[in-house]
Amino acid sequence: MTILLWGADDYRRREKERELIADFSKKHSNLGIRRFSLDEPGEDSALADFLVSQSIFEPYKLALVSAINQSKDKNLVGAVKQAQKSKTIFIILSENEAPLSPWTFLRQKGEKNKEVLEQKFDKLKGADWSKFVKREIAVRKVQATPEAVEFLEEVYEGDSWRLTTELDKISLIGKKEINKSDLERLGLETLPDFFPTLMALKSSDVKIRLRALEQLFLSNEPAAKIFNIISAQWYDRAEIMAKYDLAVKSGKCEYEEVLLDMVLS
Repeated sequence: MTILLWGADDYRRREKERELIADFSKKHSNLGIRRFSLDEPGEDSALADFLVSQSIFEPYKLALVSAINQSKDKNLVGAVKQAQKSKTIFIILSENEAPLSPWTFLRQKGEKNKEVLEQKFDKLKGADWSKFVKREIAVRKVQATPEAVEFLEEVYEGDSWRLTTELDKISLIGKKEINKSDLERLGLETLPDFFPTLMALKSSDVKIRLRALEQLFLSNEPAAKIFNIISAQWYDRAEIMAKYDLAVKSGKCEYEEVLLDMVLS
């Protein structure tokens, strides 16, 4: 079985991915879960080997795959098509854009592609966006005036990552009820420049990563803030981020050093 998750709304797409992983772990175990980013050298063959190999420890396997459009490997295409027929192998593909050739078969309809479930995550608009904002506020148990809610909807329109990150910070304030003035004092209007630059740290191009980090440092954004936000959103590197954080907290290095090492790796 293959599950294709794609679309520009990265937050909701990742949220669905976490839900599927949790469901797999509950039914089986974490032993058979592996991540593959196909924009990294050797990941094509590693994924193909994972799909065709058998394990005596865990018969059920889950491959979490990103950057599939970066691969043109015909052997991998064949391995994926074969794995889709298995009842013990599950593949989750998570992409910003729809699959391109040679992966367009993943979006075929009808009997030819009954092994693939597809879900698209466009950026929310209008009533759907308003409903999402209210849901995320309620989840974090943040009390906000109607004017504050409307302000959040306008400032972060369609950008679920920035909205939820800001709500996480607001939930720590501890104020009984947040109003529009509170949000303005937090400087929400300055965030549109900060977040695109922050997310550039995840680029596959080291030059873009270095340029983004330089811009963040020049804007006097605290290194700890940069690290904590990017680590909360970079699921593929959760284990590495935890090691970085431990290194800083044990006094072995500073957040500035960690960030530089991160963008150079």
